[in-house]
Amino acid sequence: MCTCKNCDGDDEPECEGALYKTKHPLKCEYHWLAYALECEKRAQEAHSVIHPTMGRGHSNLCEAGFTVLPLFRSKSQSLCRLHYMASTNAGFCQGNRTWCYKVRGPNYHWVVDLYERLNLPVVPAVVQALHKATSERIANLEKQKTEKGKQRRINMKVARSEDQEARKKWGKQQAVMHTYGHEESEDEDDDDGNLVRDVGQMIGNEDNITVVSGRKCRCGSTSHSRISHQSCPLNKKNN
Repeated sequence: MCTCKNCDGDDEPECEGALYKTKHPLKCEYHWLAYALECEKRAQEAHSVIHPTMGRGHSNLCEAGFTVLPLFRSKSQSLCRLHYMASTNAGFCQGNRTWCYKVRGPNYHWVVDLYERLNLPVVPAVVQALHKATSERIANLEKQKTEKGKQRRINMKVARSEDQEARKKWGKQQAVMHTYGHEESEDEDDDDGNLVRDVGQMIGNEDNITVVSGRKCRCGSTSHSRISHQSCPLNKKNN
């Protein structure tokens, strides 16, 4: 790998250079030897691997990493792949417990079968716990098949539907239309005028009340901000 940054990228580096580095180095001697043998084997097949026109191999996920061998990965990647496969198969076994109960019998459980295939000791307490969980699961399934269980599911669906409808109605009732004092709605909105009039009656002098809103009425007065006010000369109700 060039370190002087002056060498031509298409030719061999002319400087001393440095060894390539990777995020996933092969630390196991056996793994490293197997990798070297696989590289030599693939090098002998260069005429079929390298594209004659492109002058390079086809791009794939492996070439983006530390290796160009599609089926030869590092230990960490291989273990992750095996863990994914094992977890997927365990999920399939767990999802087919009803079939295993009907076909293989009530004493069969895939966990016990797995332990026996791996030559691992099967603890009696584990077997007892698995049988108990299986019996409780089957009893629950049989209970759901009864008329009472079916009616309970129907009632739950009806209650959920009614709750959704109630939520929709409540959401519509909470919708609020905000207005910001447009001139078209000034004649129809008498809330501010009624509020000022009520306060004036409590104080005893309505005309001396000054509305501090930063906005003048259309008549030019600063004591009120809308023509719907009782003292506004443009109020149609005063004519």
